[in-house]
Amino acid sequence: MAREDGKVSGAVALLSGLSGWSLVFFGGLSLLAVCFSWSWPGALIGALLLAHGVWELRWRGRLLSKGDSVSGRRLAWNQLALAGSVALYLGWQAAVLDRDELEAMFAREPLRGLMQQLPVEMAEQLTRDFPQLLAGAYGVAGLLVLLGCLGMALMYFKAGRREAA
Repeated sequence: MAREDGKVSGAVALLSGLSGWSLVFFGGLSLLAVCFSWSWPGALIGALLLAHGVWELRWRGRLLSKGDSVSGRRLAWNQLALAGSVALYLGWQAAVLDRDELEAMFAREPLRGLMQQLPVEMAEQLTRDFPQLLAGAYGVAGLLVLLGCLGMALMYFKAGRREAA
């Protein structure tokens, strides 16, 4: 959203800054965590988050200084690509859930102690259905990311369109 003087609104500036810096932070944090876990998917999503964040900050600067429609469109497409990156990662995570690993997790403290406090039938059902619950949680997370990225993309498209008008 552009103001009458051609400058980008404060809301766009604030949200794009929060988006860019949070992507850089969490991408860097993910890459740092990979140093301890050696997870290739974690490294890939960390690198992608970092790249999306750097791209966001680069084009945010141009949008704030020049207020041009090209910057708005590039920021919008970056948000859509971010939604795709995160959706692919979450889908992959849901697809490779390891039931044995999850059962081992429930057998260790503190989860074992918590499960013992539940009625036996409930604990068994939770243990049995946990992979589906976890996959559902990945689905909900993916939907929330998609909605957030679509909202950001629409905001950027609108900011670019107003500037071009």
